[in-house]
Amino acid sequence: KAQGDYSPDERADRFPKWQASRTTELDLFTLLDHKFDTGKGRVRTREDYRAKLKSFTDFIGHSDAGRVTKDDVRKWRDKLIKAGLDPKTINDKYKAALSAVLTHGVKEFSLPDNVAKGIQDRRGSTGPKGPPGYTEEQAKNILTATFKGTAKALSAPHRRALFWVPWICAYQGLRVTEVTQLRGVDVRHENGIPILTISGEAGSTKSDRAWSTAVHPHLIEMGLLDMFQAIGDGPAFYTPYPEATDLSVLQGSARAQEAGNRVADWINTILDTPAPLNRPNHAWRHLFTSLSRKYALDKPIRDYMMGSGPGDAREGYGDFPPEAQRREIEKLPRFEVAVGSYRPPLDRVAPQPLRKGTGKPVVPKLRRRTTPRKPRT
Repeated sequence: KAQGDYSPDERADRFPKWQASRTTELDLFTLLDHKFDTGKGRVRTREDYRAKLKSFTDFIGHSDAGRVTKDDVRKWRDKLIKAGLDPKTINDKYKAALSAVLTHGVKEFSLPDNVAKGIQDRRGSTGPKGPPGYTEEQAKNILTATFKGTAKALSAPHRRALFWVPWICAYQGLRVTEVTQLRGVDVRHENGIPILTISGEAGSTKSDRAWSTAVHPHLIEMGLLDMFQAIGDGPAFYTPYPEATDLSVLQGSARAQEAGNRVADWINTILDTPAPLNRPNHAWRHLFTSLSRKYALDKPIRDYMMGSGPGDAREGYGDFPPEAQRREIEKLPRFEVAVGSYRPPLDRVAPQPLRKGTGKPVVPKLRRRTTPRKPRT
């Protein structure tokens, strides 16, 4: 070529093809596992990150962090936008997972830079607009509907979830999975005051916090404590796991989460219009917060009972005695609805084994008939 000959090289195959050297430690999934093995993080967060990284590596065709370019990240973001994902989902889920792993590679390995830094989906939110929580009228419609039960052939935990979860969310302001994972062992009395204990031992909590909340008196009148006592120490709203299962490290979709999804689907059938921001379960938390302001609940105690971190470091000092919690929760007036006699069954359900790698139960397959049916006469 230096002498002006640009014809194809007939002996080009005499040299081996060049390949970039790959360092195993800079594999994105290796970095992911090292990040969680050497630091804090829940199993579910790790698996969610893994799913997001797989989306990225499938898109670029490799998992070598050293070969990832800013152009790769930008094109991946654009692909997610075209797929219809909301900006918050792209930024806080997909891009956040990739950025966290790349940052770990910069801090602890020889990765020179986090090339995902600065790349965001800067569109305005594409989600629905409107009030974030239920109106009191909407809440009453849903709570009234719980007394109608259902004609569908549902399991006892499923029926209990459809009845009790909306009521507990309405009066306690908890996140739905913190409710659906409640077990009989999580209900206790302290100084004679009924308390719900929210902890990671039952499944998962926001930021791995553990706390308690006094039970609203209307729930006690309706029989909530009696229900938990009847079903024993196990879960009230989903099929139990095998004995000795560590609920805090389950992978895949937890049964408590699936129970919450069923409640959301049921609520959508009750409302004439879509739930606020299309989040049927989370809308209770907003309503509870609005009512807590209307009836002047003490903010630090309210935040503690809802599982929110203190806004001021000093608010985290000391304890939140059950007497103080009961005083505040009793400020919320009861929802004036016609209380019906229906209550879901109290049957105890036998544990079901796990599908491999998930929190889902094994569903037995129906055997195929091997002999022909007899003709009807």
